[in-house]
Amino acid sequence: MSLLTICQNVADFTGFERETTIISNTSPTARQLLALCQREGKQLMRATAWPILLKEHTFSTASGTQSYALPTDFDRFIGDTAFNRTDLDKFTGPLTPQQYQLDRHGSASAGITQRFRFNIGGNIIGTTLPEIPITWSATIGSKFQF
Repeated sequence: MSLLTICQNVADFTGFERETTIISNTSPTARQLLALCQREGKQLMRATAWPILLKEHTFSTASGTQSYALPTDFDRFIGDTAFNRTDLDKFTGPLTPQQYQLDRHGSASAGITQRFRFNIGGNIIGTTLPEIPITWSATIGSKFQF
């Protein structure tokens, strides 16, 4: 089933004018049908971790570097797949906004586990405490959905 067929079926069902093209069509009906299809497509994509949409991303950390760019097609991490492959340690994260605020402004914590928490902002992955520089180098790997 093509995008055009889907849009024509929706137009028939809703009483909209039936379009002969959708992509690059400037009519308000075609633009609205395309917007609705794109919105539904994104909702379907986010409904589950579709195997065909999964990719693996690895990067190497550098001492003193706090944040690292994510792939341009990154949508979200797949839970429990981020590992420090150099030390074979599992990452904790991504953090919820509540966990991030607790790390930033909550009770003091110490220990090696702090360096294995990460947060995502914009198209950047970083550790949760930017004022504490990373002093180790490692290869990090994780699955993500695009």
